[in-house]
Amino acid sequence: MSSQEAAHVIRFLEERASRTYILTYSAGRELCRSYVADAPERFRRLLTEQVRVGDLLGTAHQEQAANEVLLSPGQATELPKDRR
Repeated sequence: MSSQEAAHVIRFLEERASRTYILTYSAGRELCRSYVADAPERFRRLLTEQVRVGDLLGTAHQEQAANEVLLSPGQATELPKDRR
């Protein structure tokens, strides 16, 4: 990192209004990555439309529901360790 870049990072961190960006950029990146999920048309949508957080979350929740195993009555209901 150059001295100019380091100075910029320090200024960014010292400004009270900028501190939240550190968290929002990371969270936004994860939401967008989950939303796009190797679908070029979704990436294009992110670049060309105003996509709301609810749209991004809705897709993540739909994918999670699709990946969940539907259990019939009488089947074991314990979740795998990675889903706890």
